[in-house]
Amino acid sequence: MLKRQVEPELMNATDQVEAYAAADFSHSDQALVEWIAQRFPAGLGERVIDLGCGPGNIALLLV
Repeated sequence: MLKRQVEPELMNATDQVEAYAAADFSHSDQALVEWIAQRFPAGLGERVIDLGCGPGNIALLLV
C-alpha cells in the first residue's frame, strides 16, 4: 500500500486566496467539457460524480 504524501500548501497568503477565488476559469472549464464531449459523443448519462476540488463548475457544465 502506498503511503499518502500530503502536498505542501500553495496558498498561504490572503491575497493569493482572493486572486484564485476571483480568477476566471470559464475558458479552461469549457475546453475540458468539449474534450469530454468529443470522447463520449453519446453523453455521460444523468449522473456525474465530481472527484476533483473546487465548486463543481465542470460537473454543472456536463449535466
